[in-house]
Amino acid sequence: MPSIQAKIVGDFCNLRCTYCRDRDFDQNSKQIMSQQVLQALINSLSHLPQQLQRMHWLGGEPTLAGLDFFREVIRLQRVKTPKKWLNTIQTNATLIDREWAKFLIANDFKVGVSIDGTSQTHDADRINLAGRGSYAKAMAGVEILRESGIKPSVICVVTKRNVHLGAQMLRGLVESGFTSIAFNAFYNTATDPLQDPFAVSDAMWTQFLKDIFEEWIALNRSDVRVRELDDMLAWTRGRTAKSCVFRGTCSSWMLVDFDGKVYPCERLGRSACFGDVTSVTSFGELLTAPAHRAFTTQTLRIPDKCQTCPMQNFCHNGCVAHRIEDGNSSPHYAYCGSRPAFHEYLSRRVGAIDTAAPTAFAPGIPGIHAASAS
Repeated sequence: MPSIQAKIVGDFCNLRCTYCRDRDFDQNSKQIMSQQVLQALINSLSHLPQQLQRMHWLGGEPTLAGLDFFREVIRLQRVKTPKKWLNTIQTNATLIDREWAKFLIANDFKVGVSIDGTSQTHDADRINLAGRGSYAKAMAGVEILRESGIKPSVICVVTKRNVHLGAQMLRGLVESGFTSIAFNAFYNTATDPLQDPFAVSDAMWTQFLKDIFEEWIALNRSDVRVRELDDMLAWTRGRTAKSCVFRGTCSSWMLVDFDGKVYPCERLGRSACFGDVTSVTSFGELLTAPAHRAFTTQTLRIPDKCQTCPMQNFCHNGCVAHRIEDGNSSPHYAYCGSRPAFHEYLSRRVGAIDTAAPTAFAPGIPGIHAASAS
């Protein structure tokens, strides 16, 4: 059963990040999920059979919905027992104050924040309505969260403008106190990725992965986890990566917009609508709807080039949202080349991982010595 992304304010946001400008967004309209839609959402999910339901509250900027909205979320969820609700909010952190922090920790929310590396790389792109950088305000929100006992994770967007600064951005995030880190390669489903001024190419992403791996080795911090490295290091041990972008389908997440309409993962935008939570009793009705079945079947198609690729059992044609048409068979993963290239690179670097002597080794990889980074 999927986890739910609830886009409770639509695209409404208090920032104007440069890489969002050409997307199919309406950041200016204040559209907040109504009480009726929220109630229908919680009620429909309560009918699903699993005992744990993951909710990911996002936007736009979800805190613009206000604290009273989230108080109502908790009230509705508590009525629907014995289901356990796991709530996460993804925020730019600029509106976080002590009242928000108190609410989030009291109600066991996990918190993810959006920080693009260092103050310089962040402020170059993540600007407010006046065109000023938002790093100082965002980090002030992060510090309030930490003082309240919340240790937020972080997502950093990688664009053509900062892709060459991978090591600097990783070190900046670690020096700012983050230990759970994820990097998203910018890929705009609303424009031609070959023409988009922010889009990261396959070759750029490959080099970026190498850069952050070497910086991670040099940091020698066992407590620092980087999603992209964890996923790909799993390959070197014959394990399956945990992230949904390695599963070959798009069934892990579904998005419910502010108006109740249901779509695939947020990365795909509003490309296919599966129905509306206000028109069903159980969310399961949407999972069995013809539109959802057709979408799922389409995502499982494998292009010819994947059929003979030795990485197929690990890669599964990558993130559905990052697939491109090239005139041959089915759409293929835009960063297809990065996976075998980085796997080969890791295999050389990791080497005889189980037999090397553990001295000044890198975090989580016994035998990889910080001094050996090239």
